[in-house]
Amino acid sequence: MRKIILSALLVILAASPVLGMQFQSGENIYYDRGDLLDEDFYIAAEQVDFSGNALQDLFVAASSKAAIAGTVVQDLNVAVVEGEINAKVGDDLHVLAKHIILSGRVGGSALVLASEIYVKPQSVFEADSWFLGGSVHFSGTANDRMRISANTVMLDGTVAGDLLIEAGSIIIGRKARILGRLEYTAEKEIHIEQGAHVQNRPVWKKNTGEDQDDVSAGLKNFFTFGKVVYRLTIYIGLLVLGCILILLLPQPARRYAMVMRYQFWSSLGWGVLTALGILVGLIIFIITIIGIPLAIVLGITSFAAWMATAIGMGYLLGVLVLKPAPDKMKANIGAFVLGFTALFLVELIPVVGALISLVVLFAGLGALWLAKNFVEPKVVMKVQPKKAAVKPEPVLQSEIPVVPKAVTKKKSAVKHPEWKPAVPAFQKTPRLVSKKKAASKKPAAKKVKQTTTKKTVSKKQVVKKNTGVKKQVIKQRVLKTRKKK
Repeated sequence: MRKIILSALLVILAASPVLGMQFQSGENIYYDRGDLLDEDFYIAAEQVDFSGNALQDLFVAASSKAAIAGTVVQDLNVAVVEGEINAKVGDDLHVLAKHIILSGRVGGSALVLASEIYVKPQSVFEADSWFLGGSVHFSGTANDRMRISANTVMLDGTVAGDLLIEAGSIIIGRKARILGRLEYTAEKEIHIEQGAHVQNRPVWKKNTGEDQDDVSAGLKNFFTFGKVVYRLTIYIGLLVLGCILILLLPQPARRYAMVMRYQFWSSLGWGVLTALGILVGLIIFIITIIGIPLAIVLGITSFAAWMATAIGMGYLLGVLVLKPAPDKMKANIGAFVLGFTALFLVELIPVVGALISLVVLFAGLGALWLAKNFVEPKVVMKVQPKKAAVKPEPVLQSEIPVVPKAVTKKKSAVKHPEWKPAVPAFQKTPRLVSKKKAASKKPAAKKVKQTTTKKTVSKKQVVKKNTGVKKQVIKQRVLKTRKKK
């Protein structure tokens, strides 16, 4: 647990770029005075003894003890359980430890956080310094402003600038020399030993409940304002970065967004697995101490992936709303601005925004794996065919009334195989017609043919003609029966 806390806080201290650094890890690492490091260097081990010279930034993480001497031209960042720093630091000093002893010279600002802090008389701080811990014993020299926050403070050194102390109990030793203004916040009044030199009258701010309420309210307002500034900074930065990516890489950016559209559930599943893998990898790398460099690289890569997921989802939302053509760059950038702004506003909602952010993160991580082999399907525009002219439905011959051949048609029509006309009983015997009557009827049939060819016969006319023909047939039969009698 101790290793995890120290390693994680060291990652926070490493605020400078990490990708251009050199790494070394092991159980025990030693550097002599003649050793020279000309690039940013990272050391992770159980015990570290450094007495060389570092021309750039130096990062040291030790799970047990560390002793740092020599010269560091740039920043020195240390995370250790127990350590001693006797180095000449040209720039800033950042220390995180349980027990720390300082006896060197710091050219820049100093930030020291430890349970127990002891500053020896030979130590010198040229710029602002801030010490936070359980107990602080300062016997060195601070040529600028200094601030101490601890439970117990023992000051027996020299402070050329202003001194601000927040503690439960404060003792100013007889060797102390405070040339600037002294302000302290404590429950009890400060104790100044005889022989101490305090140039200005101390200002005591009694620690009361009202002051704590004011401080908490001020901190709340400060962090609220800082949260707004942070969100706006992230929004503007990602918005500019997304526009640049769409300009420089239009096809990969669109393909990445389309993966989340057409393969959303696959992307979501792969994203969950990827997030779990990153989490397990970070824990393993941090616990082993040796893998801390890889943990830092993995953390930076994960942050870059998170930015890509936000940009890709914003671009997808804009494309779904505005539907710009792939070759129109301005339209695509406008779609991205619209979609990303909408996504940013939705994520501000307390609970829903957090859930949406999580889904976007998982889907974006999975889409990074699937985008390489993805091919966007071509959208075919559906053209509605022209409506064909409505043709009349064919009428079955069975629906047409029976008409003699001579009256209705020139040629005999093909009869439906299932249709059989009903034959009257009196037509079953052959009919005898004289030659004169047959000759007299032929011209009338021709005339009917001529009329039928010229004009279309309606159904009512056909029915009337059929009934007339039947009446003539009946009359002939009656006449024949009379003659026989």
